[in-house]
Amino acid sequence: MAEAARWSRWWYLVVALGAVLPRAHDLGRFATGDELLFWLPRSHQFAAALMAGDFAATALSTHPGVTTMWLGWAGIRLGAALAQAGLIGLDAPMALLMVRLPAALVNAACVVLGYGLLRRLVPRAALLAALLWAWDPFIVAYSTQLHVDALMGSWLTISVLGMLLAAQREWHAGWLVLSALSGALAVLSKSPGMVVLPLGGLVGLLWLWHPTGVAPASRVARARLLGRAAALWLLVAGATLLLCWPALWAAPQGVWQQLRAGVEAEAASPHMRGNYFLGQPDAAPGWLFYPVALALRSTPLSLAGIVLAALAWRHATLTERRVLAVLAALAIGLCLGLSLFDKKLNRYIEPAFAALDILAAVGWLGIMPRRPRGTTLLIGALAAVNLAGWHPYPIAAFNQLLGGSPAGARTFLVGTGEGLEQVAAYLGTRDDIGGVVTVAPIARTVQWFMPPGARVIDPADEQLPHKAGYVVVYRRQLQFTRLPGPYAGVYQRGVALRTFAIHGVPYAWVYQVPPATRYRYDASFAATLRLVGAEPVGAAQPGGALRLQLVWQPQQVPIAATTVFLHMVDAAGARVAQSDMPLDTADWEAGAIARSEFALPLPADLAAGTYQIFLGTYDPATGVRYPLVTAATLDPARSGADALPLFVWSQP
Repeated sequence: MAEAARWSRWWYLVVALGAVLPRAHDLGRFATGDELLFWLPRSHQFAAALMAGDFAATALSTHPGVTTMWLGWAGIRLGAALAQAGLIGLDAPMALLMVRLPAALVNAACVVLGYGLLRRLVPRAALLAALLWAWDPFIVAYSTQLHVDALMGSWLTISVLGMLLAAQREWHAGWLVLSALSGALAVLSKSPGMVVLPLGGLVGLLWLWHPTGVAPASRVARARLLGRAAALWLLVAGATLLLCWPALWAAPQGVWQQLRAGVEAEAASPHMRGNYFLGQPDAAPGWLFYPVALALRSTPLSLAGIVLAALAWRHATLTERRVLAVLAALAIGLCLGLSLFDKKLNRYIEPAFAALDILAAVGWLGIMPRRPRGTTLLIGALAAVNLAGWHPYPIAAFNQLLGGSPAGARTFLVGTGEGLEQVAAYLGTRDDIGGVVTVAPIARTVQWFMPPGARVIDPADEQLPHKAGYVVVYRRQLQFTRLPGPYAGVYQRGVALRTFAIHGVPYAWVYQVPPATRYRYDASFAATLRLVGAEPVGAAQPGGALRLQLVWQPQQVPIAATTVFLHMVDAAGARVAQSDMPLDTADWEAGAIARSEFALPLPADLAAGTYQIFLGTYDPATGVRYPLVTAATLDPARSGADALPLFVWSQP
């Protein structure tokens, strides 16, 4: 017994470390739009309302997201205290880490607590269940965010397991209280946590008809015991709701109206920004959405284990069958309930995944009953390797057996901010970033990681703003019916300066916007060299030179050896001046703006009048001109084929 107790403590430590490390590591890497636009500001507002005693103002979201705001406030206070003590500096990544840390630790603590409950419910599968739960990439991805789905899933799982254990122990008050506390916190995290009530009813009915342990022989006596247990559960849950959400007792009617409005105006309507499913824009995906999400967001290990759980049913004990049935009901119930609404995102089904991982663990141990520890260590190690393979973006994890990340990106709307921190880091190295405006979706997320002085906006109109220097196109935008105006032209005609991929899937493209010049063009020579502008430099006089700064944007590199010619042609079609100079492209990069200066010598006896300036390119080895593609009207009779009319110059 002493040996078993010592190993038990070690396994708790393994589960604790296994849950904490992936959730606490790299918390400041990237930020989602929902966190920076909604949950971080709401956490500040929630705290301000509490401090001011305006408890009615703590109703800030229809989710309702109360636990998220409490934990966000705790993270804000923790970061401020550590910074004041001189222990940390609150740069953008560190500030994000601090605000996320309490929620990440709570989610990790629920895994450890769940392991303790599972040891009493399904002892042979408890350790593997906890490890699969701890190392599920989909769960880890959302457990590290200041958001609502993972918190609801953690508390909901604990509540259901506590309820199952209470039923096994003749409705022991301690386990009932734990279940009620957790159930209330699940509802305070997100309103679909209300599924805990029908699940509790299912647990009660299963116990009433097939009691376990020492239970009253009379069904009537069992019903009375069940009624007292339900009353205690509801009393504790109600008290928890009131204690944690002051708006409930300060303005209950307002809270009710807000939650009802959320269901009617938000959840019952398609996503306001559109949606995407099975390779095409779909504002309101149907009933297939969440079953596909369950499959694609699973891991190969959990998906196989769930299939095995069905096979293991016949060999399971009554308690194990009850656990399997209730956890399966949790996943199916969430799937069906969420499918009632038009607004669907695959992260909404995340709260079902801890239950699925527990089912998978029972399935694996059910088919390998003779080597439980070996099976646990093997499957657990494979789960850890799988999670590590998705680092640092477990949010982009999709089942490899079903196509992995590429299949996920073809099936669901993806891109909540992941990868944009790479974009910001790259843009921060550009020499001109402080003097231009960057246009980007989820602009707050890009701005969060940009250096001081850099400005990022997401314009509401169809035109690029003044001083636009860079445009970021994000995969999420491409999954909608129409790319917004400021982005469409750049994406369709431009060449990306840099592309950022996540697990083999391109997520973000950075384009450089040509600067404002006196003359602007869209002319490509040999399909590789694009001229976008020209700017006269200084004054030109006969006997001197007409100097031009030419602005290029190469479409690809390296560029073949190129000579540029400038011709000046008079009104009669005679060439009065010419300059041929090699173009130095050695340090150019595709998509980047490059400049070159050229001088066109002017004859000393140049007559007054107007002259057309032409530009073209040719291969210096053969003298053959490179083909020109442009929408401008050409005049080959005056300067030959593939010569671009630049502008008209006047000599007074």
